[in-house]
Amino acid sequence: MKPLSALQRRMWHLCTSYSGTSSPIVVTARRFRGPLDVARFTSAVAQVVDRHDSLRTVFAVHGDQPVQIVGPPGSFATELVETDDPQSVVEEQSTALLDLFAGPLVRSRLLRLAPDDHVWCFTVHHLLADGGSATIIENEVAALYSGESLPPVQPVTWDEDPQDLDWWVEQLTGAPVLWLPTDMPRPEHKGTRAVNHDEFLDLQLARDIEELARRSHSTPFMVLLTAFQLTLAQRSGQRDFCIGVPADGRDSVEAEQAVGLFANMLALRLRADQLSFAAQMRQTRSTFIEALSRQAVPFGQIVATLKLADAPNQTQVFQSIFCLHTEATPRDDLPGLAVEPFSAGHPQALHDLVLDLWRNEAGIVAAFRYDSCLFKPDTIADLARGYIDVLRAAAADPEGAL
Repeated sequence: MKPLSALQRRMWHLCTSYSGTSSPIVVTARRFRGPLDVARFTSAVAQVVDRHDSLRTVFAVHGDQPVQIVGPPGSFATELVETDDPQSVVEEQSTALLDLFAGPLVRSRLLRLAPDDHVWCFTVHHLLADGGSATIIENEVAALYSGESLPPVQPVTWDEDPQDLDWWVEQLTGAPVLWLPTDMPRPEHKGTRAVNHDEFLDLQLARDIEELARRSHSTPFMVLLTAFQLTLAQRSGQRDFCIGVPADGRDSVEAEQAVGLFANMLALRLRADQLSFAAQMRQTRSTFIEALSRQAVPFGQIVATLKLADAPNQTQVFQSIFCLHTEATPRDDLPGLAVEPFSAGHPQALHDLVLDLWRNEAGIVAAFRYDSCLFKPDTIADLARGYIDVLRAAAADPEGAL
């Protein structure tokens, strides 16, 4: 029995305050074409679960506080499923409502479509893992399946008394709620089901963004974030609000290969009060750098110190999230197999709006994930087009009037 980390306490609050119809789940889904050695693969998965305490954990309440209960190694098994509809099986697994006390909070299924065609779906509750953990799990399974050995897992210690808490409290005290105009009345309780609207920023626009970042001694991240900030300001009519930005949180050698919840959230209080995109980006960049240098303070600890009132139909501090994904790509070199991604099913979002971006060789993919209880598809499509318009205008004339 051990206490929750500060990051887990925040996730616990979210999970128990906004139950919804599904849990926040980290999903790995891959398709294997070729002669998969099922016994060797399922053994590799079991060994990875045995290596990491977080993958054998459920929760209990001791007194009035949640605690973690780590189960013994040696009991995990991958379910073998024959199916001709793998998509529905993966969607069911990735959108389940999990029992934090009874579990299971980690599940592995190997779906057999044909003798040489399989889909693997591995899911773990977000309280126990983050996106970086998913890559670690995939890489370790691939290594063990390939006959490689793995180094022992290093214990990770947590700083329970980080510095800079006062700075965050000063920054966020009195921060207004972002009120994006909604198409439907806000329900009494927040759900987790969401819908994605995807846009594609072509290669020329992606290069223009990179060139603007270079000329501004900045990064494409800052260009894309500033454009999102200005889009939200234009839609809401507000000039002062917060946006959540994920931070990896693996700031020690021991944590680099550990499976757990390390990802923190930075609540950036952004004020859209400059006369040009370039000036706004300089201000936003300064805010982000100051916040990033203080990322060791868990967001949940900040919220607890602020003593914010709970609203069951809206998240605290920020209602929108921005994320430019730069995670390492999981290895796909399993011997004799062609490995490809497999769709994980319906998206989830606890916040009103999440913008996920990925850079690839053809441009930038922009996925607007939104609460379908609040917004209609046409509204988000229009917002997404507005975002692209801001980026094009900024690339053409960053010093021009907003």
